Amino acid sequence: MHYPPTRLRVQFHRGACVTYQLCWMIKLFKLFTVVHVVELLMESKRHWI
Repeated sequence: MHYPPTRLRVQFHRGACVTYQLCWMIKLFKLFTVVHVVELLMESKRHWI
């Protein structure tokens, strides 16, 4: 089994870390948007009643 040079492995690891963080940021962003939309819907319902 031939391993790639250490520098490449480090770069790959960094890339994986960055993509992982981006995934989490996107998840959090989606969660916040959903919460915001729900709050807006609740406000509009309150106004309708």
